[in-house]
Amino acid sequence: IRGDLTGDRVRAEADIDDLGGGVGRIEWRVNGVVQKTAVGLPSAKDGVYTADADLYLAEGENTVQLVAYNEMNTIQARSNAMTFSVAASDVQPPRLFIMSVGVDNYALDRLKLEYAVRDAETVAATLAEAGGGLYTEVHTEIVLDEDVTRDGLAERFRSLAQRIRPNDVFVFFSAGHGKTIDGRFFYAPYDIDNTTVAAVREQGIGHSTWQEWFSTIPAQKSLLLFDSCESG
Repeated sequence: IRGDLTGDRVRAEADIDDLGGGVGRIEWRVNGVVQKTAVGLPSAKDGVYTADADLYLAEGENTVQLVAYNEMNTIQARSNAMTFSVAASDVQPPRLFIMSVGVDNYALDRLKLEYAVRDAETVAATLAEAGGGLYTEVHTEIVLDEDVTRDGLAERFRSLAQRIRPNDVFVFFSAGHGKTIDGRFFYAPYDIDNTTVAAVREQGIGHSTWQEWFSTIPAQKSLLLFDSCESG
């Protein structure tokens, strides 16, 4: 792995040698947090792929590393780690990103609520107002009712992951139904069609999915708030 530093950005490159298992997902990590991902690299030359990415760094010491998976995404290999030092004068001021989610009008009529949407809107507005004097920019994403689906939220996280830098701050809030099964929390999206344990496991947004989504957000400072039954 190698890289050229300019200000608070590094142009990183790495060679990936396919030893027979193929190459699947690759992850560029900054200080242990996934900042860029890719699947499907250009054709290899003599069995060696080349991957590259432009990465944002935070003030101080930053460690950059590439993690590559085999074609089945079951085995990973890590590159050597590079360290870059970024001066405070080279870092862009932090911005605040807010993502607020709420569902009142569930597709399943008996699940309808009265205050989840209002809470999501109020929390987002209050945080945005408070952050207005602290951050150079405040970005708010409010996701409500029929837009709160697994695919819809996944796309929102993908979009935010491309915009957020390490020195930004990310705040997430969600309101709606939830249930904990065997110690794992599941959030009920808009389109869940039953409340049985089997349905919640299959259609709810579980602990591992939330972890996967949050791991794509490169902000080094995050606050996550879940306002649902059994979310603790």
